[in-house]
Amino acid sequence: MTGKRLQTGVFLLIVMMLLCAVHHSAYCDESFQVRRIGNIHPYEMNSFEVISDQEGILTISIHDNICVYRTITQTIGKGKTVIEWDGCGYNKERLYEKTYTVTAELITENGQEHTISFQSPIEYAGQYIQYVLPSSECIYLDSADEWFLEYRTVKNGTVVISLQSEEDENRSYLYSQAVTGGKIYRKTFDSVIGKKVPETGTYSVSVYEKSRPDDIRQFRIDIQKEKPAQPVVAVTGEIMPDRSSTADELWEMMMKPSVVVDIDFFKHQDIYSEPDSKSRSLGTVHGQTQGLKVISIDGDWAQVGAWNHEEAEYVEGWVPLKKLKVEYPQGEYAILIDKKAQTLTVFHQGKPVDTLLVSTGRAEKNSFYQETSAGCFLTGYHRVNFSTNGKKYDYVIQYDGGNLLHQTPYDWGQQKKDFTLGRAYLGAKASHACIRIQPEPGEGGLNAYWIYSNIPYHTRVMILDDPDERKAAINKLKRGNGKPDYSLIRTDQDESVTADQDTVTITFGGSFTPGGNRKVNARKDSFASYITTEGYVKPFDGLMRYFASDDLTCVSLGCYMGNAVEDREEWNNINYGPGEIGELLKNASIDLVQMTDDRLFANDEAFLKETQNVISGCAGSMDRNSPETITIKGHLFGFAGCSESEYIADPSVIDERISILKEQKCEKIIFLISRKEDQALSHSIVQEAMAHRCVRAGADLVIGNQPVHVQGIEYIQEVPVIYSTGCLLDGSTSSISKAAHGILVQAVFEFDERNADSLKLKIIPIIPSGNVSEGKNNYCPIECPSVSSEHKIMESIWYDSTNEAMEKTAFHILNQ
Repeated sequence: MTGKRLQTGVFLLIVMMLLCAVHHSAYCDESFQVRRIGNIHPYEMNSFEVISDQEGILTISIHDNICVYRTITQTIGKGKTVIEWDGCGYNKERLYEKTYTVTAELITENGQEHTISFQSPIEYAGQYIQYVLPSSECIYLDSADEWFLEYRTVKNGTVVISLQSEEDENRSYLYSQAVTGGKIYRKTFDSVIGKKVPETGTYSVSVYEKSRPDDIRQFRIDIQKEKPAQPVVAVTGEIMPDRSSTADELWEMMMKPSVVVDIDFFKHQDIYSEPDSKSRSLGTVHGQTQGLKVISIDGDWAQVGAWNHEEAEYVEGWVPLKKLKVEYPQGEYAILIDKKAQTLTVFHQGKPVDTLLVSTGRAEKNSFYQETSAGCFLTGYHRVNFSTNGKKYDYVIQYDGGNLLHQTPYDWGQQKKDFTLGRAYLGAKASHACIRIQPEPGEGGLNAYWIYSNIPYHTRVMILDDPDERKAAINKLKRGNGKPDYSLIRTDQDESVTADQDTVTITFGGSFTPGGNRKVNARKDSFASYITTEGYVKPFDGLMRYFASDDLTCVSLGCYMGNAVEDREEWNNINYGPGEIGELLKNASIDLVQMTDDRLFANDEAFLKETQNVISGCAGSMDRNSPETITIKGHLFGFAGCSESEYIADPSVIDERISILKEQKCEKIIFLISRKEDQALSHSIVQEAMAHRCVRAGADLVIGNQPVHVQGIEYIQEVPVIYSTGCLLDGSTSSISKAAHGILVQAVFEFDERNADSLKLKIIPIIPSGNVSEGKNNYCPIECPSVSSEHKIMESIWYDSTNEAMEKTAFHILNQ
């Protein structure tokens, strides 16, 4: 009996401990304690108890190893503080049942930091109405089926709809509907009221779920007997603002009625070149939600202007007048999307409240229709989430045929939303014509989920065009990857700088890899053996006329330098150069070594430190974690950079590093990007998004590099972007490098009054080895010695650049 009692006592003790652990998860150090009180349920009242011996600012983050789903920031005092939380993500987005990490960080008044992390499950959700959105503010009893109420609950239940007259307190109506959780309901007025038809007048409408009568959504409606006569379609004037419009001017234009085609949402209406249905079609528009500019009316035809869906091109033509009707926007919210900036701004009652990053449509070869059409639209119905190509898309609102507003796509695995790639694309065109919206809240607190749960039917959506960029991109796709048109290529023979001009010339070289692995370096024909025999002057002799005559030369380092790797037998496959390479940098007049390549940060930190020591005293270095400032001819230049993998992990890294240079009052900021080796001939969406982010953050020049291929040129808001400079010198192999081509980029910054803030680029094609004909790497990069070698490089640049970018850039080429 005693043994059984002991076993029973131990069992009860374990059960009590487990219950206590579930009910009160407590984590602490001596001065800072955080305790979860009870279990966490979304849409219920949850709380954390915090005990601190100091005042400070507390931030609690709910996250997993991929995403942060919610942060709560609050000032706390000494002693005990209770932090309340609704158990949801941002803007009451539902968090699904799984175990999350809770991280609490306290920054005290004296600057001390205390951090605690612990695992905490989130359990089943409580009941909640995610949104209740009426289609308009007015109901006409003679056409009551046109009005509807969209709503969605988290769980199964009963939705109660109460109408209370504002003119007669004794006049009220009560309706109820059984609902299935997660399903979108779109109930017409007739289907809601049944046979209980209310009298006309103004009503306050309350909607709630029966088990949560305290969680009420309210709005007003006017019930009228008859619908007014349909307005006559007339000349509209301009329906789109220009980029200089004020917020008041934008709102005024947003609230104008729209002329739309009265066909199904997903059907297409041809715009004809003549007022004749047998004439040529200039393209098509969608029904019900795409606004048209009415230019004139001629009998049974209306001349209209709109952006078509075949190439997102603005066209003016004719449609039958009888197919047109007038629709009015909701008056509370409006959305402005700027394709050039890749942003979405939400307006509320005339005032902009937040701006978010988006990805609009990206035209592809034979799929020009993927370019998002500009124009004036109205939102349609809320739609269910969907999946395609292995990605999930949530929070969907239709606005233009099959084109949708929705959250950035994500991968779903192990109950985690992985937005990594979709988030990296934001700020660049990436979709198949839809508008992808950021999942995290902007400065005003809004995000994709907020838009989904607050934007009602027939909200105005205006999409500003980017005609120059759009046309250039589509023209590039149409011409394909044929031979370069040298008539469009500007050579440097007319480029000159006078002695009295205030200019700074900076030369950027590609990937510089001064060594191979231990086995390669031991060979007699290795780069290490070559410089031991030939010395530290010869390798860059063929490029010295550029390196020695500029104001600064910058190269991208592709491997370690020094003997730290040599001394560690276990690191057989790591590339490294001799410890004397600093002499080569000095002799070649290389002033700045870019150290952003992931390979420099992937191994023992001692290797990186020795590399920095080798460079020190011979050249400057820019570690990706430490932006560099250099004064050149009295002008302060800032250099910062990152790798592509850093950006994908955290896109804000670009903003943070450029902001450091802006705080130091740099006149010019240059951002340098490294990519891992791949075979891509054209730049990727991620590269483009990085470039856009650099420009938004304030960069004046963006230089990218991956060690295999030269890639194209782009100008983003007049800021030059070189996507890849290719290879400068490859000491990792004694054969002709697979990275057989590279370019030098000479940037001439002009500071005189005549050319304020002017920047001119010159591209010099090079080959990393001057011994190509013999099939051996002689480690001496030179300018292209022949038209054929030069032509290969020009083909690579041409293939990945628009005609307009080629025309803006000077090239030093033989084929003149």
